Amino acid sequence: MGALFVYDFNVNSMTDAQNKCWKETFVRHVLIWKVEKSGSYLVQSAYTLCVENLVYVSHLHRTGNWQDIWCLKVLPKVKNLVWRMCKGCLPTLVRLQDKGVSFPTRCRSCNFNQEDLQHLLFKCPFAIKVWNIERLW
Repeated sequence: MGALFVYDFNVNSMTDAQNKCWKETFVRHVLIWKVEKSGSYLVQSAYTLCVENLVYVSHLHRTGNWQDIWCLKVLPKVKNLVWRMCKGCLPTLVRLQDKGVSFPTRCRSCNFNQEDLQHLLFKCPFAIKVWNIERLW
C-alpha cells in the first residue's frame, strides 16, 4: 500500500455495509491522529490544534491570572459573568455588530449611547439604578 491520505477514501470505503460497522483495522491503519500519543482522535485535542496552530487568536489573549476568578467563593454563574466581562466577550450590541449581526447598536434602556460593555454595565442610567438598588454602586 503506497502513500495514502485521508482524502483518498470516503466513508463507504471505511465501512462494512453488510455488517453496518466500521472496518476497524483498516480505519486504525489509515487514520492516525498524530496530536495524541495514543493516536486516537479527541475533540479537545482537535480544538486545541485549531486554536493554537490554525486560527490567529493572539489578539484575544489578555494578560492576568484568570485562575483567580475561578477560585472566587461565589455562584458559578457569577464567576462566568466576571470572566466574560474581563475577556470582553459579553454579547453587547456593539460586539454583535462587530461579528456581522446587523441592527442598531443604541442602548435599548436609555437610547443614548452605543451598547458596549462599559456602557451596559457602568454608564447606562438603568445599570446605575440597578447597582444602587443592590447597594453595589
